[in-house]
Amino acid sequence: KNKFGLSNDAAMPRRHNRVADESSGPQLGPLSVAALVAVVAVAAFWLGRSSQPTRLTQASGGSDVRPAGVDGAQALLEQGRLLRKSNLHAAASWLERGLDSLAGMERSGALEELAEIYAMLKRPAEAVEARKEALRIRVAANKASSADVLLGYAAIATDLMADGRYDEALTVVNAVHSAPGISNASRAVLLRLESALHECNGDGVTALHRFELALRLSRGGRAEPTDSSDALRHIDLLRAALRSEPPPPPDIFAALQARIDDLIDGLLTSGPWTQRQQLPKAFVPGLASRPWHSVEQHYPALQPVVDCLEAAHEELLDEYRRLKERGLLLPETECICDKAAGAWWQYSVNGYWLQLDANGCSVETPAACGLLQRINALGVGAMRVVRAGYSALDPRAHLNPHCGMTNGQLKFHLGLTVPHDTQGPCASMRVGNETRSWREGRVLFFDDSWEHEVWNRCSSTRVVFQLVFVHPDLAVRAPAAAQASLSSNAGH
Repeated sequence: KNKFGLSNDAAMPRRHNRVADESSGPQLGPLSVAALVAVVAVAAFWLGRSSQPTRLTQASGGSDVRPAGVDGAQALLEQGRLLRKSNLHAAASWLERGLDSLAGMERSGALEELAEIYAMLKRPAEAVEARKEALRIRVAANKASSADVLLGYAAIATDLMADGRYDEALTVVNAVHSAPGISNASRAVLLRLESALHECNGDGVTALHRFELALRLSRGGRAEPTDSSDALRHIDLLRAALRSEPPPPPDIFAALQARIDDLIDGLLTSGPWTQRQQLPKAFVPGLASRPWHSVEQHYPALQPVVDCLEAAHEELLDEYRRLKERGLLLPETECICDKAAGAWWQYSVNGYWLQLDANGCSVETPAACGLLQRINALGVGAMRVVRAGYSALDPRAHLNPHCGMTNGQLKFHLGLTVPHDTQGPCASMRVGNETRSWREGRVLFFDDSWEHEVWNRCSSTRVVFQLVFVHPDLAVRAPAAAQASLSSNAGH
């Protein structure tokens, strides 16, 4: 048994679902000449099925002046690169304008840059088209190395996943899998991505199998966990397998549950975690911990913030309705929503991908931004807002049991629209072992690092305004110390 209390045949994948997050995992290994030829041939075939080079949508902003020729195009590209750190929308606009006068590898490089910005702006469909054209150019010019092709495919599949096009993404990944001679390290990276795609597509059993196979390939056939991230990810996938339909036979179900219990025992033994139902990836020791908090009993200094939130109920509800009417809500891409049930929608008012005002708040949500300014003006030292936004659950939606990313933050939920049926409240949330329902115009206060699960069993949408803030016990520490506490545990 290893330090996690597991036998060496218990494979546990990392807790990331994007290839870009696998920086500490196995990297793409070298390919044989035969494999390179096969991969490039597959790429040429698959990319050739796409339409002609896409005319990318012009973004708003920037100058309408379009300098002619390559020198003018380079000037536009440089302006876009300069803006990338400060204004993603403007950066995309300048890069788009510079594309018209470029060809060959220069165009390919600019498209790759643009694709990265599209991905950050949560415009995955445009990122897919930009990456496909960039890779098509490289393949046609015989400038695509094996790593270029594999990474290009992985990036395209990741953007397709962000766009909810899981079957297409699996087709892309499988196209590379079909090429002979790929190293085990390279295939393991692809298998990790494939596992994430199967999980998002509602196939927990295959997701578990692919991750365990990836771990064995990357460790020469050995399947023992190497860090807590592996253990946490494995727990998630084992639980996904338990939820599969049809359910596993009783003996298999019991074996899977036993593996989960062993993993949790190992995490509690090695620390820093202390509770079986509180297993966030980043755990900050020394913070008051309970599934549900009470402002009155635990943090009375936050009462003015609650009063401010509840007083804003009607204006926030009106603003949510305007966002919905304009089609500005985004589908939540975190793969914890039951695929067979209703959808989960969100609008993050301080998301970096939005057009933001001088205070870093969305220009589309003046009511929410005004609320945040009023909360800030209260001068409550224990209130340091991390993010805020609207969250809507469609009828019959279900969020599977999961833990948030860190115990270093807590949440307020203000009920905006809370449906009822003839029996009473039909939308509810379990945190730990206690289930509660929202009330319109009232705040729920909880710690989402504890395992929680959400249902909307109603025939209409449940809507809340969410305020996420630094745990008050952490906020009162010196800011630098608080940040260090969070950062030092980021790898757990």
